[in-house]
Amino acid sequence: MTHNLEITDELVKEISNILGRYGDTLVTTIRQLLQDKNKIASNKLYDSIQFNVEVDGLIVTLQVFAEDYLKFIELGRAPNSKMPPITSILNWIEVRGIRPRGIPKGNQSLPRLEQSLAYAISKSIARNGIPPRPILAPAVNSSKDKLEDEVGKTLAQSIKNISLKQIAEAAKELGNKVTVQIN
Repeated sequence: MTHNLEITDELVKEISNILGRYGDTLVTTIRQLLQDKNKIASNKLYDSIQFNVEVDGLIVTLQVFAEDYLKFIELGRAPNSKMPPITSILNWIEVRGIRPRGIPKGNQSLPRLEQSLAYAISKSIARNGIPPRPILAPAVNSSKDKLEDEVGKTLAQSIKNISLKQIAEAAKELGNKVTVQIN
């Protein structure tokens, strides 16, 4: 029966569209939470947040992508863990405009002092850790109910459409001697 296949294709397309709208909302919410928690230094993480909706047969998947270091914001870093890379800390120091003590504003700081500062910060992070600043879970939870509701309504409408088409086919086979009305 080809009607079921058509309806299934329509349903997959509609679910894909719903997840696309949800992906837009999710990316916007994640970016807003990064701003609210003052976690934007260079815009690299902010700009990297994207989503993709993939359809593979009847499976529709929403994937969200971001720079790897989002996990350290989301989950924090445990005390007594590995030191973060010095180069990452140096970049963060530069973007944030952090200067080693004793260097007056306007003066160039010495690379050796910046290297020492980055090492000290990295060592402190390894020793003390960083508390988690959840971004993803609050972003997902803030619009999860709306997504579930929209998908549920779409599924219900699709089931109704399948039923109506099947009833119409049955009526056609009976020579249109049956009238059915569903509200």
